[in-house]
Amino acid sequence: MALTEEQVDKYLKHGGVCCPKCGCEEIRGSSVKLCVGGAWEDATCAECELKFRDVYTLTGVEEEE
Repeated sequence: MALTEEQVDKYLKHGGVCCPKCGCEEIRGSSVKLCVGGAWEDATCAECELKFRDVYTLTGVEEEE
């Protein structure tokens, strides 16, 4: 069963700190994979075992000092 739009919106609004399905704060993530302009990380909820993917997009650039 796919996540609802409401579950996704709530997950994003709260910064991805808990499972988008059950709300558990124990999320196991893999290493972040990079691609041009973005990145992603596969994750699993320790409680309900939902497998999902966090998707990151490029939002800016800063010069390193």
